[in-house]
Amino acid sequence: MKYQSLAVEILNLLGYDDPVGDEWISDFEEEKQTELPKVHREFMRFAHNCPLFETSDIWVDKHIRFLSDDTDECDEDILMIGSDFSASIVKMGIAKKEFEYETLFDFEEGEDIKEELDE
Repeated sequence: MKYQSLAVEILNLLGYDDPVGDEWISDFEEEKQTELPKVHREFMRFAHNCPLFETSDIWVDKHIRFLSDDTDECDEDILMIGSDFSASIVKMGIAKKEFEYETLFDFEEGEDIKEELDE
């Protein structure tokens, strides 16, 4: 069993190897005038509207949006990517300011390593 597989690799192994989300990503990024985080963009290339995720906590369809699209009361722009009502987490998101960071995971050491760009 390979425990270090990326989400995209698992999708490809399950037969979801056609990047059906490319057009959606281009339209979304053009409309919002921003680039999705690299890891999320790669995942969405294969997971967009994938039936495997119909009951998951991660949104892979038109629900993905910025919180500012819903309300003007938000101080920070957040990309909403899912929800988990069973865990009492109403919505999950990624702060737009985090888009510029590359997060790496060292499986050997089990440590989360974040490259700081604010030096």
